[in-house]
Amino acid sequence: LNESRLRPGDAMLVWNQKDFETMVAMLAAAKLGARCVMMPPSANVHQVVRRLAESKCRTLMFDPLDSQERDEELRKA
Repeated sequence: LNESRLRPGDAMLVWNQKDFETMVAMLAAAKLGARCVMMPPSANVHQVVRRLAESKCRTLMFDPLDSQERDEELRKA
C-alpha cells in the first residue's frame, strides 16, 4: 500500500478472495483512513472497470497470479 500512495479519504477496490493477505491489506487501508470497495472474485474486467470509475478508487488490489488473463484484460481497459 505504500507504493500506491493511498491517503486518508481515498478508496481501494479489492477484487480478490477474502484470504489472510487481503484482510491485512484492508486493515492497513482502514488504518490509513482509506475505504475499501469490494468486488467478488467472479466479477469480470468490465464490471471492475465500471466500479473503479463509479467509486473513484485510486488503487486496485487483485492477485495477478490468480489469472494472467485478468492482468492482460485490465491493462487493455
